[in-house]
Amino acid sequence: MDPTSIKEALMIDERELQHKMLSRVAAHLGFNSNGRVMIHNPLVYRQRDLIALYLIGIKYAAEAGLRPSDTASIAEVSDALGLQNSLAAARISDLRGEGKVESPVRGESRIVAGRIPWILNEVDEAMKRGAQ
Repeated sequence: MDPTSIKEALMIDERELQHKMLSRVAAHLGFNSNGRVMIHNPLVYRQRDLIALYLIGIKYAAEAGLRPSDTASIAEVSDALGLQNSLAAARISDLRGEGKVESPVRGESRIVAGRIPWILNEVDEAMKRGAQ
């Protein structure tokens, strides 16, 4: 096979992939100039999806240089989303068990970057089911 044909057929434009991912994330959330994550329409999401989206926003806010870290405490998640600490801790534990969230330091959680596309797929699917 011709190497050029292979490259043309299979070469991935990483910038285009990143742009598509950011567009998908922006459909669900944004953040202000202080790095405060704001979920669009938070009442339409399941709690687990709300927390996952919040942690995705934290990751991107940190990458944009608006936060010092890509992690959030249970208290921060609870306060930001209006959830009880025990409920947020339970949902984060569920997400950790599914490999979607990790805890680099005790009491801090961050989204597993490689799982973001799957998380967004699950959120979108849950939204479709909820709209039916």
